[in-house]
Amino acid sequence: MFATSVITGKPVPGVNRIVAAAESPLTGTYGESEAGGFSAPELKYSGFDVVVVEEVSEKPVYLWIKDGRAEIRDATHLWG
Repeated sequence: MFATSVITGKPVPGVNRIVAAAESPLTGTYGESEAGGFSAPELKYSGFDVVVVEEVSEKPVYLWIKDGRAEIRDATHLWG
């Protein structure tokens, strides 16, 4: 899961953070990390506050998010 804050993108120092959180399928252990930079405001401005990733792909794919739309796209041309 990737999540932003309610106030992400506002002109307030320190609020443009994104959280990446996951639960291990092997142990059930929860872990999270935070990052600054442009990824949180860009996600927010694209129309999403949270992105939840489930399941596994049989081939390489990437998530394309733009203007309120999200697509899973083939990434085999990037593999290797």
